Amino acid sequence: MFEVSMTLKVKGELVEIDRRIPCLKASQGELAPLLLGGLWNSRKQSYTLHSRDMSTGAELQDGTAVLVTIPDLCRIVRRSETKDQLLPEGFMPIIALVDNADDPQVMKLIISRNYYERDDSDVELIKYTALAAKPGEFPDFQDKFNWLRSGDPALAQLGYDERMNFSYRYLYGVPLEEYQGGKYENLPVGEADGLISLYDLPDFKIPAHMMEKYPRRGFPIVDLWGLFRMSFFSLGAETPTEPGKLPFGSVIPVFQKGGENYYDAEKRGFLMYYRDDNQREKDQEILRWNEDHTEILSRTRTQKSTVVKGDSKIVLTLKNQDRGNRTYRLQTPYFYDPETQYVYRFIGYPITFKK
Repeated sequence: MFEVSMTLKVKGELVEIDRRIPCLKASQGELAPLLLGGLWNSRKQSYTLHSRDMSTGAELQDGTAVLVTIPDLCRIVRRSETKDQLLPEGFMPIIALVDNADDPQVMKLIISRNYYERDDSDVELIKYTALAAKPGEFPDFQDKFNWLRSGDPALAQLGYDERMNFSYRYLYGVPLEEYQGGKYENLPVGEADGLISLYDLPDFKIPAHMMEKYPRRGFPIVDLWGLFRMSFFSLGAETPTEPGKLPFGSVIPVFQKGGENYYDAEKRGFLMYYRDDNQREKDQEILRWNEDHTEILSRTRTQKSTVVKGDSKIVLTLKNQDRGNRTYRLQTPYFYDPETQYVYRFIGYPITFKK
């Protein structure tokens, strides 16, 4: 067992949370060691340890809530011979703000360290510590904020089982000059006075130098899945260690209203999640069969999204085709914003949490 202690200020309200987190055994490996216990060779360990809680939080005075991730420290606690701080240097948890503590509909997930340096930041992380619990102490009861976690069932054996479907969308981009390699004739957008889908341009092709630099997509990526793969649930470094990847601070959140998507390129470093019981984007699917109509040769899926900025509105298309066991990208939702002079990529995903 270990205990975490955190102090933060949310929209001016001071929040202090102290929790003792038990470590649970998750069975693994062969069945025989589990049944025979100590009679079996002790080197064939039949379980692994996971933190019971992967997040905690508090309800604020206005009925909203804050969620803070809890690292999976059980294996470290087991090996630890000291009560000193267990967290690695520079640890910073992922923090989320939820519109309703009891029935969440909208969540703001902070994913960038740079967010806390902004003048308009509504969260200040004052303290976060983790120590091995003192002998003889009892764990705290599980709270209702233990749902900001990974999809690994082993990390969520106990607790509430209310599934909440959300969707989120975001943008990231590169300057037009970089996208074109300095050759503006490749992308005739000089006179544009509103948003332009690149595939609406005549004979548009992804520039050759972009395909050479980013072979798989012709565009850099932001690896947000890394946030949820890390056992520490910690914000990553602002400078990517791998080529072709952008920092989390490059992410521009998309705000949803009335089935349309809005963004402000000045707002960066967080994601907006919206409750979505349908969970999945609506795809149009076209099947191509063989002559006998006994085998599907290809499956083409098309997904359309509307993006709005000011008086400008465009429809973006994501089109994939499955042929055999391979998927080919036929069209990617790229667009150009003349105000910022950036080419953006639009991305959307569904996600399910267990409250």
